[in-house]
Amino acid sequence: MNGYRSEWTSMILGGLSVMAFAASGLGTAESAPFAYMANYVSNTVSVIDTANNTVVKTIESDQLNTPCGMAINPAGTQAYVLNCWVWGFITLIDIPANTVAGQIPLDASPTGAVFAPDGTRAYVAMTSYIGFGSVAVVDTATRAVVDTIPIGDLSQGIAIAPNGKRVYTAYTGTGVETGNIAAIDTATDTVVDTIHTANTNLYGIAIAPDGARLYATSPVSEYHTVSVVDTATNLEAGPPIPVGYSPLGLAITPDGKSAYVANNDSDTVSVIDTVGHRVAGPPIPVGSNPRQVAITPDGRFAYVANFGSGTVSVISTATHTVVGPPIRVGTWPSGIAITPAPAALDNFNRPAEDFNVVVASPLWVQAAFGGVA
Repeated sequence: MNGYRSEWTSMILGGLSVMAFAASGLGTAESAPFAYMANYVSNTVSVIDTANNTVVKTIESDQLNTPCGMAINPAGTQAYVLNCWVWGFITLIDIPANTVAGQIPLDASPTGAVFAPDGTRAYVAMTSYIGFGSVAVVDTATRAVVDTIPIGDLSQGIAIAPNGKRVYTAYTGTGVETGNIAAIDTATDTVVDTIHTANTNLYGIAIAPDGARLYATSPVSEYHTVSVVDTATNLEAGPPIPVGYSPLGLAITPDGKSAYVANNDSDTVSVIDTVGHRVAGPPIPVGSNPRQVAITPDGRFAYVANFGSGTVSVISTATHTVVGPPIRVGTWPSGIAITPAPAALDNFNRPAEDFNVVVASPLWVQAAFGGVA
């Protein structure tokens, strides 16, 4: 596998600005991933080639209705698009063909999804129109919901342990204003513990690559922080970490040393030093209303979905700066995931000159409707 420098250079050709990697070597056509973006108002999915950061396809279908989130299976062969209508459903996209391959009906609005490491199950956080939260368990072979796990009110972000034994989802609790996380045993599909945090109205959740720490955002006005939970004890590991205004989605680098947090009302991304339990450096300006973050597994780039500006910003994790111009996608981009398998790229027929970027694991994704209190 050939390497590349993490910085970009801008080449002006005939009055056109072209962004490209300043590469020390050339990658193979199969090595660079694609990012998939759910566009809530456009009812589309944008496919971004991360080798040159351009939209190579816009998927349109009458089976997409208010798409608000995205997850990709571990094999990189299928995307689950979450449609956040009142009852909700999942639209399946065949990644090699980039075509719609059916639907899975749900009985509530989905707010996030993750896959089991072996790809046989998907876990979908849902909230009903009257606020009841639950997690649907989907058999990916039969494309059917095989179990529904009741949670509390407003089930939101969702994450799965690297070993697949626990699923975590945030909820506010029944009749109380508190930030809870339900821990689900995937062997029995039951809630086995409730994690209480000092925050309220938890939104986004991410888990460290070693499974030792769980991170959850709280976007409410009096907090704007990230809670850190020790998964061995299910207790908070230190005080919440202050970030920007209305933190929503977050993602952790593959080495587990940094967490990137999208601050919706600050139009910035905060970087948390997970070892020092603090914010590292100033916030990074991005587009308007950043909602979600996905990181390439080599840890070199973070892709940020800017809900308000309809763009994706790309951040170099080496310099903590945005590289290249924003990538224009659809209206209200709400969820992003990156393909994890080089085999899924075959049908794109890239030229050999394309550059090498490794791929990211799917992330939980969720839309936020309107402002956050």
